[in-house]
Amino acid sequence: MIRCNSVIPEAVTDELIQAREKSWRKTLPADFKNFIKANNGGIPDAPVRIDEKWTVERFLCLVPKISESEYGSLDISAVITSYDEFMVFSGDTLGYDLIPFARLSGDSLLCLCYETAVPSVAVWQLQGSKEFDPNYHKCFETFSDFAAAYI
Repeated sequence: MIRCNSVIPEAVTDELIQAREKSWRKTLPADFKNFIKANNGGIPDAPVRIDEKWTVERFLCLVPKISESEYGSLDISAVITSYDEFMVFSGDTLGYDLIPFARLSGDSLLCLCYETAVPSVAVWQLQGSKEFDPNYHKCFETFSDFAAAYI
């Protein structure tokens, strides 16, 4: 199980999650919702390595009012906005296909990848990404698989 310190003090509510799901036009996995409620913006206590290439530096967060929070730059929606068209597979897509949830070493993000109805977990890299052509690498079939790898 991934344990974090420095979890931000702003609580994640079911209402906040539902609002983001509506905004992103995606349904988040139940285990991801539980994870972000417990580890909102947290820094892992022990190294979380992905494919021996990346390390989770910090999990992103959800805050009710991005512009008013000192943690606004870590909010998932703020990060999505920074990369916008680099997080979708097609100009015809409604919502985002990649929902980042952690900052990794090497200017990369760990994301929920909505290529299928059940999202996988993928590493997204800015380098090599183009508008509507993200550079990503799937590393876990589900968020549950990701979480289970660090028990």
